[in-house]
Amino acid sequence: MIRDSAAPFLALEGVHAWYGLSHILQGVDLEVSRGEVVAVLGRNGVGRSTMCKAIMGIVTRSGSVRVDGVEMGAAKPHQIAQRGIGYVPEERAVFPGLSVEQNLLLGINRSAPPPAERRWTLATIYEMFPNLLRRRDQAAEVLSGGEQQMLAIGRALMSDPALLVVDEPTEGLAPLIVEQVGDLLAEIAARDVAVLLVEQKLTIAMRIAQRVYVMGQGRVVFGGTPDALRAAPDVRGAWLEV
Repeated sequence: MIRDSAAPFLALEGVHAWYGLSHILQGVDLEVSRGEVVAVLGRNGVGRSTMCKAIMGIVTRSGSVRVDGVEMGAAKPHQIAQRGIGYVPEERAVFPGLSVEQNLLLGINRSAPPPAERRWTLATIYEMFPNLLRRRDQAAEVLSGGEQQMLAIGRALMSDPALLVVDEPTEGLAPLIVEQVGDLLAEIAARDVAVLLVEQKLTIAMRIAQRVYVMGQGRVVFGGTPDALRAAPDVRGAWLEV
């Protein structure tokens, strides 16, 4: 297959998703290019987390999900991950009884290049997350919420992804830690990893994203730059503000 280098790395077209009989996504269109930070905003319950699960093939879905120009169809989550997507779920899903380092090692993509050719190794993860280096031999369950979030992000990076899908990374964290998470995601993007950030906090999303989507009732109701969203009080009032 000949791929268009200008094509988005991730492209969703008309994506619907269900939990049982509940029809959550109602035809979502979304794109993320290589090296880009894209934020998805919206109130709770509009389908943002379901969209992440649909990308990863975790929920029943229809429509088109293309990764690097390849249609995912009925691909399994591990097959989608092997195409170059790292996923950080809202619940973090660290393995509590395993050490920090064991959790990180579980993130290695077995189909990735040899260690010498990877951008993300234990050394680079520990460089970016020094707290994890200090706690490398401790069980994940004793980490703080912020440290567990860093561990979940670090584990996803160990797969050497082209795109990191991060679902509500600042949920339940103290304001200072929220800012640190935002800075870390910006640094990850600066190292040429695209980021699809699902976030409720407008400040962090508007600070680090090049483009934003707003979701409402299972659909995308706005797409544009942060400046365009700032200039759209009707969109913010209808779909974001309480």
